[in-house]
Amino acid sequence: MRTALCIMALLLAGPAPVAAQDMPPCSTLEGASELLKQSQPEAARACAERASETDPSALSFLGWLWSRGIGGPKDENRGRALLIEAADKGSFGAALTLARFHGAGEGGFPRDPAKAHAYALAAAEAPGPQAGEAQWLVGQKLRSGDGIKTDLSAAYDWTSRSAENGFVPGMISRAVMLATGEGVEADERAARDWYLRAAESNHPLRFHALRGLGGMLLVGQGGPVDLPRAFAYLTLAREGGDQAAQVLLHAMDARFSPADRASAQAIIEEWKQKLAQD
Repeated sequence: MRTALCIMALLLAGPAPVAAQDMPPCSTLEGASELLKQSQPEAARACAERASETDPSALSFLGWLWSRGIGGPKDENRGRALLIEAADKGSFGAALTLARFHGAGEGGFPRDPAKAHAYALAAAEAPGPQAGEAQWLVGQKLRSGDGIKTDLSAAYDWTSRSAENGFVPGMISRAVMLATGEGVEADERAARDWYLRAAESNHPLRFHALRGLGGMLLVGQGGPVDLPRAFAYLTLAREGGDQAAQVLLHAMDARFSPADRASAQAIIEEWKQKLAQD
């Protein structure tokens, strides 16, 4: 009887849990990332090590783990070497990281604007929206001439590519260049449009875009003057911490009538509700 009950219990029981060592070894970047999310840093590093043999992006991830001592000993020199190797093997992410590091003199790398530009150019060829930041960095370098020759026309082209890829700093830079005719024929109406697109994002720089858009509406740049909307956008920008918006509101305070302010308040509430829904 006891034997029969034991057999019945075994039949009704679920499958035995698979021990970690019995599972097939992880060998992809996605797997390594998932292991890290599951608080298994040692397994994540081992997985990234295997994946890095064939995937430059995994090699870049492995360099990041080494640099921060995640899942094993910390070795910033090895981390930097792996990052460079990954970029040389075609990792867009590694190239973008190196562009940032060389541009700011961070991550143990010396500031080198020319190298920063070269790595940004490599990262800018990534497919799809992921290239947006690198394209913006290329445009900024060409605008400023930091370590390379200034080329405003090319700067506008790269900035436009960044904006089209949805990178908010690229949208704002494009708006500024269109408003001022920097590297492109001035088009104030298009500048308004790009400020608005940036302002409608959830990016922290949306407040900068709101200030730019509010300023254009205040003086009728790119379209008719709209004082209620100008007051609303500048107020939203100020609430977001944009100091220049505060200066504009103070300087132009006498222009806003009580009716303008009342209308602006309705716009502000509508804007906040829309942002909350997004």
